[in-house]
Amino acid sequence: MKDLRVFEGSMMYLILGILFIGVSLGLSTINTAIETQLILTQYLIIGLPPIIYLSIKKKATWKILRLNSLAIKSVFLIIILTLLVYPIAVLMNTLIMLTLSLLGTIDIPQIPTATSSQQYILYLLIIAVSAGVCEEVLFRGFIMRSFEKVSYKFAIVFSAVLFGIFHFNIYNLGATIFFGIVFGYLVVLTDSLWAGIIGHITNNAFAVSLGFLMNQVQEISEDLLPEGGELGNNQMISTVEILMAIALFGLIALGTGFAAIVLLKSLRKRYKNHDPLLSGTDIKPSLSQNENSEDDEVVSIDYHVKEFWPVLPIIIMFMVLTGFQLYQVVIEAGL
Repeated sequence: MKDLRVFEGSMMYLILGILFIGVSLGLSTINTAIETQLILTQYLIIGLPPIIYLSIKKKATWKILRLNSLAIKSVFLIIILTLLVYPIAVLMNTLIMLTLSLLGTIDIPQIPTATSSQQYILYLLIIAVSAGVCEEVLFRGFIMRSFEKVSYKFAIVFSAVLFGIFHFNIYNLGATIFFGIVFGYLVVLTDSLWAGIIGHITNNAFAVSLGFLMNQVQEISEDLLPEGGELGNNQMISTVEILMAIALFGLIALGTGFAAIVLLKSLRKRYKNHDPLLSGTDIKPSLSQNENSEDDEVVSIDYHVKEFWPVLPIIIMFMVLTGFQLYQVVIEAGL
């Protein structure tokens, strides 16, 4: 069975990116519930197309997507590691917000958070489980795999950048790229897509749980306030508030980051034969037994210019959207 080519990953990104934008705008226009939007886009646009494509092309789906099992200890380490690096991801988003706040007062888009136990369970299924599985199949399963003909390191970082751009949210760009790199490395290290899926589900579930907890605290606080009093719900954030958040998350990230490094070393010892950071293991061998080294060398020289072009339109769309967001910040600041 032949491996994925760079062009296949690039074209998949282009087609699904256009579909994602078009369908999301269409569903928003007809006022479709956010839960329905998430389910439709996650499964029909992000998760299923890569699997259908691999089946039609009769490629080694199991091997390409790395659907290999993980030891229980590895699962536990990945969950803890993901939680430990969460403050780092928040810090990266906060640094982006600080940069934007220098242009004016920013208005961060609302992310749906659960306000009831039933909604909390629903969001765990949709935002944590569904997104964790579908997005990992596309980005760490299909797209990253297609870029590995360049090198493991390039595939991990570049697929993470594309992952961040695909969310079309400049405020969350730092965290999505960071987690994309973390999940990509874990997938290559363990040779299992389940490492990325477990990490992704853990991260999203923690975010959903945190949002639900904050809503519960706010409800309790409002009940304790005098009649007529209410907590502020203004999403406009000032530069001073962001600097305070950076200081807080910076201190937390120092501690959890050190613990994450120690934990990662333990995980790397278990999978040292797959570690892409070790010398001599960065170039991925072909899945096909019929391809010789001379063919691989020709491919590695020839693909990088002509097979990456499909990702450019999505990157341009993101830049246009980002430019519009920056324009709004400047206009609201009266600059």
